[in-house]
Amino acid sequence: MLLILFLLFTTIFSYKINFKSFIHKKKLESPENYELIETLDIIKKTAHHISKLISYSYIENLNGDYIKNNINLQNIHGENQQKIDYVSNNLFKINLCSSFKIDSIISEEEDEVCYCSNIINSENLEKKFIVTIDPIDGSLNLDNGMPTASIFSIYKKTSDDVINCLNKNNILSCGYILYSSSINFVFTLFNKIYYFVYDHDTKDFVLIDDNIKIKNFNNLYSINEGYSECFDNDVKEYLKHVKSKKYKQRYYGCIVSDFHNILINGGIFLYPKTNNHKNGKIRLLYEAIPLSHIAKLANGKSSDGTMDIIDKKINNIHENTEIFIGSKNNVKEFLEFKKNKRRKYPDINLNLMFDL
Repeated sequence: MLLILFLLFTTIFSYKINFKSFIHKKKLESPENYELIETLDIIKKTAHHISKLISYSYIENLNGDYIKNNINLQNIHGENQQKIDYVSNNLFKINLCSSFKIDSIISEEEDEVCYCSNIINSENLEKKFIVTIDPIDGSLNLDNGMPTASIFSIYKKTSDDVINCLNKNNILSCGYILYSSSINFVFTLFNKIYYFVYDHDTKDFVLIDDNIKIKNFNNLYSINEGYSECFDNDVKEYLKHVKSKKYKQRYYGCIVSDFHNILINGGIFLYPKTNNHKNGKIRLLYEAIPLSHIAKLANGKSSDGTMDIIDKKINNIHENTEIFIGSKNNVKEFLEFKKNKRRKYPDINLNLMFDL
């Protein structure tokens, strides 16, 4: 009898909302946003398919460069396209366009805007959304068993000028799927952040958190210090500072994995410009903006060193940027170095400077 009561108790208090019931509930609560919620469901299903491909990548020969006609194909950024990049990009395109609600898809792996009417005959149907995707972030990590991810944004289509639609006022949802020790699905919807993790027993994603907030400060930083000799002096000075204060350092080589760590634990992720990348290397549209949108809703902050990332205007779908993102006070601390205000006061008390 005691065992039955114990099992009943643990079942009740360990109950998690799965994605299927979450989607159903949101459709009932907001029927006018049915198509948007369906689009999120398509992204989730596509990402789950990709996660299986990643787990079987060696078995199915999906690791390594994508070679066609004995030529290593490159994306517009001059990077060798990986097999998993090519396959994942096509999966997202086909699945999203099949909903008949997507006007166009803008992918890191495509040179130009991809119109769904060129993929599936849907010219006479009303198209409500524009989707931007980085099909696989950190695809080079695949060969080493390291984290990879997919990043997306869903914009409201307000005109036939796609570039003009890509502004912060038209963002309906942003998110990412992190393929790591667990499959993590984080996205925004109706100005809230939802965090789901895949449950292999129930074969669905379960809700972990629906109110994520980044800590105001943590002594944690994430940066690729292998390029430190190529950084500007203000970044070098900041790195000296965090090391003198014995900040912890983590870097995974996948911006989503690095950001996810900061989102959960607090701290700062930095990807500054270098001598070889004068404008920075992070893709503004596919990476910086969706992560910055999540950070803002989580009470965090993001900057390119001079202005908030979320306020930047899109001029080119493939433009790059610097990014400094994470806890508000960590980012503020870095920006003080950027403004040359704190070099004279390396031992200033952060508790006096910020609201900790």
